[in-house]
Amino acid sequence: MRSTYLWNLFHLYRPEIGGILFLAALFSSADIRAQAAYTRKHQEYYDDKPVHYGFLIGMPVTRYSVRYDDAIMLADSIHRIYSPNAANIRMGFSINGYLNDRFDIRTTPSVSLYTRKLVYELNSGDRGLKRESTWIELPFLLKYKSQRRVNTRMYLVAGFTFGLETNIKQKRNLNFEQLDTR
Repeated sequence: MRSTYLWNLFHLYRPEIGGILFLAALFSSADIRAQAAYTRKHQEYYDDKPVHYGFLIGMPVTRYSVRYDDAIMLADSIHRIYSPNAANIRMGFSINGYLNDRFDIRTTPSVSLYTRKLVYELNSGDRGLKRESTWIELPFLLKYKSQRRVNTRMYLVAGFTFGLETNIKQKRNLNFEQLDTR
């Protein structure tokens, strides 16, 4: 049968018990008011404004999705067709309008400069196709917001985008050295 004495139960000695009592006395004397204290929120009145503005700068990566039939590879001198990734730039601004406590409407009109490349590996050398275009994009988004908990809030954005491709430049039959495939 186990002993009910604390000394025998945990095999504690007098100095260890003294240390435990000292720590218990130290923490019990501290002024702890976790439930009653006011926690200041970061930008507490941010949600009271009806409209918020901002800007955006992005670096999207584009490439073609290349699909071809295997018969093309057998019938021609082409070894491989691929599209390397190309880094681009997007610039625009953001407008967020308050609807109610749970929903906002948002739009982020932007101008994007895209470059897409297509490389043909042939027996005689490599050839390429490079297409540069400018897109004007106008998305319409609906933002669902959860309840704010101190300085944290989850949200979900869904919507659709109108896109207009303008200013298309296309270069054909470039040598591989002229085409930057990075």
